[in-house]
Parts: sequence; structure tokens; C-alpha cells
Amino acid sequence: MIGNCFSGAHPGPDLIYAVQPSAAGTLTVTLTTTYTDGLLHLRTSCPGSVADEVACHAQSTSGAQSVSLSVKPGTTYYVAADSYNNTSGAFTLTFKLM
Repeated sequence: MIGNCFSGAHPGPDLIYAVQPSAAGTLTVTLTTTYTDGLLHLRTSCPGSVADEVACHAQSTSGAQSVSLSVKPGTTYYVAADSYNNTSGAFTLTFKLM
């Protein structure tokens, strides 16, 4: 699901990364999980609210999921590797600016 994935609490553990692009372009973030129920959020503030969510993707299987967003230089975006069903495990997070 792309966009506002869920409202309310997400009980899974999460890690949040602050990213500040050096140039304008399209930022693609890919979360590859070894666990199910992965959730990838991009927000404009931290801690964020539903209103601050600019992109997200939820996936019920393990594997890769991506979101892309037009970004501005010098703006900080917060990327959360999360889960929505209290699952966790190893993951990789890849950032690509084009």
C-alpha cells in the first residue's frame, strides 16, 4: 500500500534515519526485510504524525519494498524501518537519489 498506510500505533520495533538530500530529485528508499509485515515510512518530522507522512509502503511478506518521493535539497526527511504486527529481524535499507 502506498500513501497513508495506517493510523494508530505500530507495535513493532523501528529504527528511524534522518536523511537530508544535497540536491533536488527523486529519492527512492528500499527496505528489504527477512521478516513479514514490514512497514516503510517517510515523514517530514520526528516524532511524526499521520499528517507528516509523505510516503509509506506496507507489505505482508518478507522481501523488498520501495517508496519514491520528489525531494528538495536541505530538507530533512525521516525514514522509518518498522513493522505493523510486532515482527522484527534483519533488514537492509537502500537510498538512491536521481
